[in-house]
Amino acid sequence: MFSLWVADQLHLLQEIATRVIILDVIYDALTRDQSDLKQRQLKAIIDANDTLFIYRSTETGRLGKVRQNAAIVEVAHFLTADFGMRRYLDRGEPVLILYEDLEWLVTPRLPNLRVLSTVSMLRELEVAGVIASADAVLAEMTHPTSPGRKTSDARALSHLF
Repeated sequence: MFSLWVADQLHLLQEIATRVIILDVIYDALTRDQSDLKQRQLKAIIDANDTLFIYRSTETGRLGKVRQNAAIVEVAHFLTADFGMRRYLDRGEPVLILYEDLEWLVTPRLPNLRVLSTVSMLRELEVAGVIASADAVLAEMTHPTSPGRKTSDARALSHLF
């Protein structure tokens, strides 16, 4: 989501035909520092769009124990537990896993599950005519020019092109 924020394209999440599940530990990592413009804007967008985002509590979040790698552990638990992602897949609901890291690509192949990198999502949105140019959005992610964005916000996505 940070990459879409950097490119000033968070509205693209509303263009996909599925809700976005956000775990409390991910929400905390994305919105913890309200003195940071990016985190403040992400919080505002997530909080204002409860029809788009499904907020899921985790044991770590309920206990209030923020530990190193908590988000990674809880995402892995969500992906594998019967009451996590399986709950949505078993009901036949479309599930999209959107990621920026190349490190976790191991997922089951199911008819209602899509796994996309941010780059792949942008390319598909271009093909579908939702955006004019994936390359323009990617350029904005890696070389931000939108108000409030800094060079330090740029995403290191060059290995994904």
